[in-house]
Amino acid sequence: MSTSYDKIYDPFYDRIEKDETFVDYVNLTDIECLELAKIRSHSYLIESISELTSKCTPDITFKYDEILLVLLDDLTINEIKLLVDIMFKTYMSRDIPKLHVFSLNFTPSEMNTFSTANERNSYLNLIEKLENDIDTAIDKYSCKDRLTGKRKGIDYDSYSEY
Repeated sequence: MSTSYDKIYDPFYDRIEKDETFVDYVNLTDIECLELAKIRSHSYLIESISELTSKCTPDITFKYDEILLVLLDDLTINEIKLLVDIMFKTYMSRDIPKLHVFSLNFTPSEMNTFSTANERNSYLNLIEKLENDIDTAIDKYSCKDRLTGKRKGIDYDSYSEY
């Protein structure tokens, strides 16, 4: 079995539905806008797979086929949610550079009147919380069997060589 990219993209779109700039471009048809959204989402998906596989050793490969637009493994609902959560964090993290540019557009007197420090700090705290939540979710994912949800046991025999 395999998992279509759309099974991952759709919940991701639901998660960012309030951001019209992600799917609404000037002078493009709805179909062209959706194609651009899929290209951007694919970038987030590949990054999320990379992050997940670098932080744990999953029971599946997460290999994908660019022609068929599928992941070659049959993902569980929990795996799809985990990938979508990582995609969302990556999506939100892309705005961090804007925070720095935003602060440069104000003069020092404007910064005293219209302090953006709270907004910047709140956004950075949100990103940090998302990262912590994802790290926790990855830890939980790696400790359980992906199909049964039961905790994995330790194979003590594999340590007999040490």
